[in-house]
Amino acid sequence: MNQTNLSTPARRIVAEFPLSAGQTRCWILDRADPGTAVLNVAVRWQLDGPLQGIDLQAAFEAVIRRHEILRTAYADVDGTPVQRVYDTAPFHMGTVDLRALDEA
Repeated sequence: MNQTNLSTPARRIVAEFPLSAGQTRCWILDRADPGTAVLNVAVRWQLDGPLQGIDLQAAFEAVIRRHEILRTAYADVDGTPVQRVYDTAPFHMGTVDLRALDEA
C-alpha cells in the first residue's frame, strides 16, 4: 500500500529536461558509488550579531523559490537520466545549541 506523508505537501513537476554533459557526469558518478560525498561542496559561514533561526530559514526558502536549480532532481526515465524541476522543495534548517558547552 502506498502511503503519503501528510505533513509534506505534494510536489508538482513543472518541467523536465535532458541532463547537461556535466550533470550526466555527476549522475554516472553517483550510479557507480551511490551516496558518495565526492561531489559535495563544503561551505562555512560566520554570521555576527543577533539572528533568529526562523529568519534564516525564511531566507533560505526565499532563495529556493527563486532558483529552479535548487528545486531540481535527477530521475531515471526508462534508463535515461533527466532533470525534473519541481514547484517546491522542502527545506529544514537543523540547529544545534552549543551554548551549554565550555568555550574550549
